[in-house]
Amino acid sequence: MVAWLRGALLGNWRNKGVALFFAAIIWFVAYQSELQNEELSVRVKLLPKQPTRVLVLAEERRRGGEVLPFSGVVSVRINGSRRQLDEFRQMLPARVEVLVDAAGEGDAERRTYFFNADDMTLPRTPVEIVQFEPASVDLVFDDRVEQQKPVNPVYPVREGWEKVVEKVDPPAVRVSGPRSILEKVRLVAEPSALVRERFDGTVPIQVRHESAEGVQVRNVVSFLDRSSVNLTLQLQVRQREYSAESVKVRFLVPPLRFPFKVAFEDAIVPVRFRGPEREIQRLEARIAEDPTFFVAVEVPAYNLTPEQVYNFTFTEDKLLLFGFSKEVQLLQHPSREGRGPWQCSLVPVKTE
Repeated sequence: MVAWLRGALLGNWRNKGVALFFAAIIWFVAYQSELQNEELSVRVKLLPKQPTRVLVLAEERRRGGEVLPFSGVVSVRINGSRRQLDEFRQMLPARVEVLVDAAGEGDAERRTYFFNADDMTLPRTPVEIVQFEPASVDLVFDDRVEQQKPVNPVYPVREGWEKVVEKVDPPAVRVSGPRSILEKVRLVAEPSALVRERFDGTVPIQVRHESAEGVQVRNVVSFLDRSSVNLTLQLQVRQREYSAESVKVRFLVPPLRFPFKVAFEDAIVPVRFRGPEREIQRLEARIAEDPTFFVAVEVPAYNLTPEQVYNFTFTEDKLLLFGFSKEVQLLQHPSREGRGPWQCSLVPVKTE
């Protein structure tokens, strides 16, 4: 029994091996020859044949009739054998550039372009290309022009603050793009973080359009010389001015060993105050409500003797203000414009 089984399995093994080999080849050929269909995605970049033209708009119509911006991806359905499909898949580039005839001037009417294997330079294999999805796209072209456009700084200013310095270097740059879009484009320079008091650095130029989507605009507008600018900003607490017509003046005299008096024609003076808005509001209320409010003048520390009159002068910047921020400035009142400093005298008083 064992001898019979051994003979059945191992007997004539050469012929059986040859038969198995040819059976495998027949199966492999049949497997590779089996017809199949497959759908592959291809990234497509549409370019105008004419270098003076720019693609402004590309839209695709979906099967349900919905119109959307062209996604840049085309599905290619192909038929062929397994072997042909494998070859086609291996030769298919990740992205293809399609040149479209864009002849014309200015804003062109919407035109329809139908995808085809020749324009897309698809692999030359025996596969059958059944369809493209989308089959076509609607395109609008425009003339490419160059313009010098200003770069505008854009940044939020905190409540109660104001700008002091705002400088963009260079203030304008050259750009290229469709005429119809460049007319409505704004170039802006925006810091990446909130500006506290000062910002000084290089920022990229952003392209903004009043209606078109940002991605679409960036794709058609090109910077010709530079795409960034140096931006300098300086902020400060919002300033305010208040002009007071009548402010009392007191004189701070160094200690003396003899009696004296200050000869000053005006017991009150007009003063203009400038400083942080909140401080000026508080100062204005104080002047209106407090009849004892005053500013002071420090008398110079001369070598004073009771036999001599000492003359001195002072201006608004020498006035002292107590109880308020040092950021408050005392300036010349409009009514004193063009007039010189105040004249004063320290007069010794003779006693019997």
